[in-house]
Amino acid sequence: MRMPAKDGIRIMHAQLALFGGTVMMHDEFPESSHTVLSPATRGGTTVAININLAGPKDVDAAIAKAATAGAKAIMPAGDMFWGSRYGRVEDPFGHVWAFNAPLGKMSESKSA
Repeated sequence: MRMPAKDGIRIMHAQLALFGGTVMMHDEFPESSHTVLSPATRGGTTVAININLAGPKDVDAAIAKAATAGAKAIMPAGDMFWGSRYGRVEDPFGHVWAFNAPLGKMSESKSA
């Protein structure tokens, strides 16, 4: 769902169905709020949006799909010491998305 702003350029409200849930977002409106600005305006982000996925292949697929949509890989997917496949992208607006999935038996044996 998307609701355009009165200027016909920015988005007042958008709702995306992602990974079994929904994410709500909007463009920045500095004329009405100085607290909700994009990472590009602020000079970087202070958070990463972490998405936990079912399996390692899902991490690679999510990063590939994000890249196709214009994101850049800032940390290519890799098998991590904590027993997960993990990688990060930065979307065209400067938001950082992290994708994580257990490696399977390796992560189960480490937590046992």
